[in-house]
Amino acid sequence: MLTSHQQSLHSRAVQLSQDYFKKEMELVSHLQSVEKNKVHLALNYSSLFQYCVTELKLPRDRAYDFITVQRKCVQVPALKQKLEAGKISLTNARRVSSVLTLENQEKWLHEAEVCSKEELEKKIAGVLPKSQRETVKILSEDRYSLSLSIDEALLKKLRRIQTLLSNRRKKAVNLEETLNFAADEVLKRIDPLLKKMPELGLDRVDKPVQEQLPQGMVGIEEKEFHERKPIPAAIKTAVLQRDEGKCQWKSPTTREKCGSSYFIHLHHKIPVHLGGLNTIENIVVLCSSHHQFLHDVPMMKHPDRHQKFWAMT
Repeated sequence: MLTSHQQSLHSRAVQLSQDYFKKEMELVSHLQSVEKNKVHLALNYSSLFQYCVTELKLPRDRAYDFITVQRKCVQVPALKQKLEAGKISLTNARRVSSVLTLENQEKWLHEAEVCSKEELEKKIAGVLPKSQRETVKILSEDRYSLSLSIDEALLKKLRRIQTLLSNRRKKAVNLEETLNFAADEVLKRIDPLLKKMPELGLDRVDKPVQEQLPQGMVGIEEKEFHERKPIPAAIKTAVLQRDEGKCQWKSPTTREKCGSSYFIHLHHKIPVHLGGLNTIENIVVLCSSHHQFLHDVPMMKHPDRHQKFWAMT
């Protein structure tokens, strides 16, 4: 038998637990709205994950769970109904998201509802072999532990590089030395930040298109006669090195730069169809998220507004 004090503590624990699960579901729903309305992009975050970890202070694994589940709820609305009813936990919802589709939702929603964590993982592994999530752990000030899963083909490539490098150096090398060598060779080939800054002659800079309007077509806007040409390699390299390969988007409110180096694009401040040229001054590095976000802004449909926007940033 519980004493009155013990019963009070138990009741409070039950209430807090119910509130906890309710708040989890509210956050799942709210993150859907945050992503749909691109709130994270407007606040200068290149990804929803970065927003959750940095702005919302969520642990990385929990941020991953929330984002995975909220996106799967959009694809399979029945999952959201089960979560709201308290029949499936957020943890099981995240696990089942890897195999859940509209076609198999009846089977997997039932499994997520009745199975324990271990049972569900076994059933999912039966149809989808488990792949290890990449993790990086700090060992000391300048040492890290990297954990990931690779296939047999990649392992053979690494072992072959290891053998060749050992032969070249006339001593055995380990996998860390092998990876370091491979990374250096790849960066020399593909990293524009390591390339020699090209000498830009006037012939490498795109000139304004001097086209005269055909007779009888005076009313047609000049922008229709601007031809889109590939950005010269020298211009690309110069822009990437100037911007250090990082997104130059600045938040209109905080004035902080995005700085993401993932999935970067080259963006014309003044679009080509509005008269923009392939010049270093007119091209800037943006991450794919802020690039798309910028093109979605209704105000960016007129050259004057483009100039004002980039003058602000």
